[in-house]
Amino acid sequence: MWRSAVVADETVIKPLKLLILTVMNISKKLFLSFLGLTTLVLFATLSLARWGFDQGFADFINAMEKQRLEGVAANLRDIYEKYDEDWLRAPPFEIVRLLSRSDDGLRNPPPHQRRGQAPLHAPPRQTAAPAFDKELERFNRPSHALVHTTLLDTEHTLLFNAPFPSFTSNKSTTITDVVIEFNSQPIGILRSYHSKLDDSHIAGEFSQQQLIWSASVGGGCLVLAILLAYFLSKLLLDPIQTVLQSVAKLRFGDYDLNLTHHRKDELGQLMTDIESLSQTLKSTKRAKSRWIADISHELRTPLTVLVGEIDLIKTGVRPFDQKNLSSLEDEVNRLTRLVEDLYQLSVSDTGALRYQMTYIDVIPLLETVVAKKALEFANKDISLSISNLIKRAKNVGVSIYADQQRIEQLFLNLLNNSLQYTDSSGALRIQLEVRSDTLIITFSDSAPTVSEEECEQIFKPLQRQDAARTRFNSGAGLGLAICRNIVHAHHGTICATPSVLGGISITVSLPIKGSRM
Repeated sequence: MWRSAVVADETVIKPLKLLILTVMNISKKLFLSFLGLTTLVLFATLSLARWGFDQGFADFINAMEKQRLEGVAANLRDIYEKYDEDWLRAPPFEIVRLLSRSDDGLRNPPPHQRRGQAPLHAPPRQTAAPAFDKELERFNRPSHALVHTTLLDTEHTLLFNAPFPSFTSNKSTTITDVVIEFNSQPIGILRSYHSKLDDSHIAGEFSQQQLIWSASVGGGCLVLAILLAYFLSKLLLDPIQTVLQSVAKLRFGDYDLNLTHHRKDELGQLMTDIESLSQTLKSTKRAKSRWIADISHELRTPLTVLVGEIDLIKTGVRPFDQKNLSSLEDEVNRLTRLVEDLYQLSVSDTGALRYQMTYIDVIPLLETVVAKKALEFANKDISLSISNLIKRAKNVGVSIYADQQRIEQLFLNLLNNSLQYTDSSGALRIQLEVRSDTLIITFSDSAPTVSEEECEQIFKPLQRQDAARTRFNSGAGLGLAICRNIVHAHHGTICATPSVLGGISITVSLPIKGSRM
């Protein structure tokens, strides 16, 4: 049995799963899911309603039979009293006649109290059939054909039995008992054997009508479920189709998307995110094109100079002496620096730079780097000073958890930026302070400056600023982009604003992992 179930699962269920998961599109899956769920709920509801109807109808039949037995019991109580409280003295045909009577034949007063009727011991008249019997005869069904009623004493001994040879007991037979009491004492038991469900023609027609009505309602609900499943699947799939079309456009490089919508659900959020992604990709594409153009320009300039000077030397216009050789070396060094800066920026952008993190003292490191660049600043007549506001004590040190080599590179790039762009006879002020466990280092130089809008762009690679503060031949504009990546790798921030000295103020904030005095 178990093996056959496994075989059925492999031969039927698995191919069905494969069909649903691989062949059907999501619209068919949603449609079938909605339709299947609705059909299942509808089938369960109608089945429960039908079961409840059958149970209620059976209870109704039992209640009607009990009511009939109570009427018979009332008449039998009168007979018991009439014949000196002894069942054996009562005429059997009178008791049998009562056991055979329907409920309609028992609604009148007891037989011995009726006017103009024969006494109880008289045989029953054949010309007056009960109304219920006449109604049954209309449908060709004898009265109580499947109801067998007996009278038992208090010891459950059979006293009288209504002779119905057509009655046969089966699984659908149920028993209804009614105790007959006289002066609050039990004197007998009326027992009825009858079918749980009325199998009359009327009951059959009524049950069939209910079944047809239920099937009609179920069919109507099923049609409504099909329409509802179709519209729901369409309603849910329309935005998904829009998303799929938008993603297809992005895949082919079309970043001009306009996903205007008024949805507040997850699909609306997805459409908003895809539109934002398209804008980001568009900006990245423009930045990539600009990057390639700028790199080409930066590489072409020294290469053009090199080719030109070499041609002049080859043609004999310039002599091949130490002076011209030094000029060629300068251009080669410029190319070398540019390639190195590009490499450093590339590895810092991708996170490939290796950081050897340890606790370092920032102030001595900064003073060492400043000392190395002091002569270059002096040659350009730019004053250089450090203002330590950390408790205004020179010997106060601050330890941060960082890579010493990268922090030194950060300071060198910031100093070189001021050295390249600050006019002669200018100034550079470096200030250190601590705010809420954060080390803040500010590099403020003198003119020229840039606008606040341009301050937000100077950390982008190869960003060209206003002509007043443009790059000279000594740099490619990659230093600040590398600084940004180094600071971010140390979980810090870097920003630029116009300086009070007339130039640019670059502020670096690094978290303090520990401090020592």
